Amino acid sequence: MKYFIGLILTFYSLSNHAQIPLWEPMSFRMDEQAYSRQMYYDESDTCSYIYGAFHAVNDTLCNIIKLYPDGTYTLLPPTPHVFTVQAMRYRDKLYVNGDSGIVRWSGTGWERIDSAHTMGRMSIYQDKLLICGTSNSNAFSSLFLWNDTLLTANFLGVDSLWTNGSGVSVTASYKGQLYIAGNFNDGGGDPDMDELARFDGTRWRNVGGQLKGNGLTHITDMLIWHDSLYVSGQFN
Repeated sequence: MKYFIGLILTFYSLSNHAQIPLWEPMSFRMDEQAYSRQMYYDESDTCSYIYGAFHAVNDTLCNIIKLYPDGTYTLLPPTPHVFTVQAMRYRDKLYVNGDSGIVRWSGTGWERIDSAHTMGRMSIYQDKLLICGTSNSNAFSSLFLWNDTLLTANFLGVDSLWTNGSGVSVTASYKGQLYIAGNFNDGGGDPDMDELARFDGTRWRNVGGQLKGNGLTHITDMLIWHDSLYVSGQFN
């Protein structure tokens, strides 16, 4: 059986010994035709989680790896996801979402929160977990709110901003306001609400800048750095 070895690499600093490699493969092997998509560093647990589109590690069913600072690791039981999008800690529990909804780690196993939606990126907003997602029965995208008890869709009436097939892909809190970005144009009938919108506490407003996608390309990520909001993706 073939394996992809070296998808996760450890970096070694330069030294006077030229024979010491800069990168060294980790000791685990992922299944064939698989890849790791992301790593999430959990500060409270001082470890990282590796996830993506693999289904077995070292011939053991697994799609999320817990990696410790010394390079050792634990293979967690497999989640129900075929493709894992993101992992994040919220209220002292690890949440993992993907193509089969969202689950959280109880310490001994995975607890199902939702299975009716394909869940995307997550963020924390006013001590609540915000989740970008799409109904598995159609292509309509929405913004879900999880308060540790109840999952609700159409947060802040966001579904009114777009038509079927469009929606939000990433969120961020910036200067006390919620920003959303994704694949939408003329949101809520506003010709200037394209790709990006903000909630001012009462209603959704355009941000300006005239960012335009073409229906297939859009903003895919946002980052707050040095008191400025940065966006990345494919847009005009």
